[in-house]
Amino acid sequence: MSAFAGFIKRLNKALPDQLQLIEKLSQRHVEDPLAIIKEITERHLLPHTRICQLWGDSIGKAFVNPFEVEIPSGEGDQLPRKVATIAHAIVLNTLDDTATVGMATPDNDRLIASFRKILGREISPVFSHPDDIAAIIDLHFTNEQTLAASLQKACDNLPTLEGGREIESEEDAHALLQGDSFNELFNSILFTSFGRKASDIHFEVDVSEGRVRMRIDGRLTQILTLPRLVYNAMIVRIKVLSDLDISQSRIPQDGAFEIQLGVKRLAFRASTMPTIYGQKAVLRLLGAPGQDSTQNSPRWDSPTLSAVPSNVASPAPTEFCFVAVRPVVVKPLHSIRASPRSTNPTSILPPSKIR
Repeated sequence: MSAFAGFIKRLNKALPDQLQLIEKLSQRHVEDPLAIIKEITERHLLPHTRICQLWGDSIGKAFVNPFEVEIPSGEGDQLPRKVATIAHAIVLNTLDDTATVGMATPDNDRLIASFRKILGREISPVFSHPDDIAAIIDLHFTNEQTLAASLQKACDNLPTLEGGREIESEEDAHALLQGDSFNELFNSILFTSFGRKASDIHFEVDVSEGRVRMRIDGRLTQILTLPRLVYNAMIVRIKVLSDLDISQSRIPQDGAFEIQLGVKRLAFRASTMPTIYGQKAVLRLLGAPGQDSTQNSPRWDSPTLSAVPSNVASPAPTEFCFVAVRPVVVKPLHSIRASPRSTNPTSILPPSKIR
């Protein structure tokens, strides 16, 4: 039995009520499991991870989601970007003389032999979805140098009049929005925020230029500076994505948008606010829609993690008990009795306290 036939058999077992659909897909995409994976994922019939596991089982390889591992970045630990992009492969882990490589075609012996020569290690191939690999490559290889190159490319493509004089107007900002170089710069900023696990992105402006800062581990870090024209176009881009009123710049606005990152969709909450020098924008990274935050997040340190009750995530009501450092005993009101000689409440107080 071929790997494709085994994959179809596993799909029939996992989706017994979709046998006709699976038969149509197998006939439409003969020997193309990635196309079937895409259609079933888009129809929300199976989770992406589950269906990728089925294909990995069919070819006898483990499935690894590259978003769930720490990508090695040491010298000699990673494939060159050009090679990784063409081969749809990325190193997921290194241990001694062995490198685990996520590949779209982990059964390609020729590629494995090439990786062995490039890395100088034994290769342990696993299956990773090519869309995930492409997104991780963009994240891993996006740094200050690529941001600077994208910024320079965007600046070189600024709208100009005949004679080379820049046009600093709203029309120019809209024209810049349509350029591939500007979109590349904007996407690089978003990818960088996700790769660095930033919680939010701040677009700020002063009298001469704009700047982009990211909140990483609670601290705002400046990433790059932008010319005013590029910055203004960036604000317009955020407003367009968030379905905000681009003609209104004197009142605060807020919205949200999503972008595709591999097979994931990242959600951002956007807010804009007028300042003395122009508009300011903040993007809050919300992660993948529908993805719950768990206490296994790498942002939780061990002492904090051990202090969180294990039943916090339980749907049943949870009772918390807060203990003060210095316990204070407070007598109930009914235990305080007035003097039998008087019904005046002040008689329970010492004479020195009565005024």
